[in-house]
Amino acid sequence: MLNLRLTDIDGNRRTIFVRHGKGGKDRVVPVSKKLITELREYFLEYRPKKHLFEGQTNTRYSHGSVQKICRKYMNCNPHLLRHCNLTHLIESGVHISEVSKRAGHSKIETTHSTYSHITTTFNPITILAA
Repeated sequence: MLNLRLTDIDGNRRTIFVRHGKGGKDRVVPVSKKLITELREYFLEYRPKKHLFEGQTNTRYSHGSVQKICRKYMNCNPHLLRHCNLTHLIESGVHISEVSKRAGHSKIETTHSTYSHITTTFNPITILAA
C-alpha cells in the first residue's frame, strides 16, 4: 500500500499492480468496481502527485504513519487488514491457490496452514453429529 503509485491502478481492467509486496514480490491484484470508484473520489479530493497515499510533504506515507492511522481510527494494525481481506476471499469461495497467489505466499501450504480453520460450506450432517 505504501508503494502504490497512481500508475499502478488500472481502472478499466480493475486491477492494481502491487510493487514489492509480501516477500518483496510484484503481482497484479483484481479489485472491485466499487473500490475503483472510491479511489477515483479519493484522487479527486486529495490530488496526490506520485503515490496514491501521500503525506503533507507530497511523499508517501511512512510505515509508522499508517500504523498510527490504523490504531487511531480502526483500533487495529495494518497486517490485520491484510489478514481480514484474505479471510474474506476464502469465505467468499475463492480457491485457496488464488488466495495464496494474491497473498504472495511462495507455497500454498503457507496459506492453507494459516487459513485452514475457515470453513466455506455449511454441512448439516456435521452439525447434527456434534
